[in-house]
Amino acid sequence: MREEQQSFGFDNISCEEDVIQYAAAQINATKTFELCVSRDNMVERGLKMLKRQKIGSPVNPLKISFLGEHGVDTGALRKEFLTTIVAGFEKRLFEGDSKNGKMPKYSLNDLDNELFKVAGEIFAVSIAQGGPAPWFMQEWCYEYLATGNIRRDGVHDTEISPLIKMSTSSTYLHKTHSNAATTP
Repeated sequence: MREEQQSFGFDNISCEEDVIQYAAAQINATKTFELCVSRDNMVERGLKMLKRQKIGSPVNPLKISFLGEHGVDTGALRKEFLTTIVAGFEKRLFEGDSKNGKMPKYSLNDLDNELFKVAGEIFAVSIAQGGPAPWFMQEWCYEYLATGNIRRDGVHDTEISPLIKMSTSSTYLHKTHSNAATTP
């Protein structure tokens, strides 16, 4: 099965199941990504631990232990951690309602501290290793993260929607490019 997963390429993705198979195929089991976290304030402490972690990486199998608890992670501790941290990232880094989906909060501090990067890494780990997917995002956010393309429709924010439409229009891009070319 591992050989089949390794040959599964990015170009073969056509549905959600393919994304999960592709992400799972990227896992490198030569070493583990081990985290020892506290149940108290798990999201904030988990963020700090994930940022500092240097021994493993998100492409390695995640092994979780909780401070002061005995237990071997056979999958249940990892799933508990991922479920808690994905829900915590949703509250900490995203805004909006559950009906229309959520989008990243405007926070230069969180951006400078690379919290969105850490969230993206943990979302990938969660999807690849049996945890929950971040189903709370608006569709345009998913599409942008997956393809790098911004959709003009489906943005459920009265301030951002016109900005995205303006920034993706050919007239705006032409003006911006022309101004940049003539600026010394």
